[in-house]
Amino acid sequence: MRGEEWGKGVFENLRNLAICALIIAAGLFEMDHPSGIAQWTESRFLGWGMVAIGVGLTLLNLIMGLSKLSKLAFPRSSMALLCLIYIIASLRLVVVITTYRST
Repeated sequence: MRGEEWGKGVFENLRNLAICALIIAAGLFEMDHPSGIAQWTESRFLGWGMVAIGVGLTLLNLIMGLSKLSKLAFPRSSMALLCLIYIIASLRLVVVITTYRST
């Protein structure tokens, strides 16, 4: 990957993670504060559905990001460390945004 493509991929991945975190936060908020939109259904089910979709998209984004990292020309030890840092940073970003948005 060239530097320009790599930078674009990083920002796309972060954007996708932020959107996933917002979907999760919206689901958590819907469970705690039922809206008038979901009167035809139990809001907890709608909230859990949004959380499930957000988690699924987050995992898909994580898998895609790791596959992009695997294409870089680094030794295996460096790649393992890079993957571990990526997983921890991704999960932390989702937790922080979800906590911030659901309060």
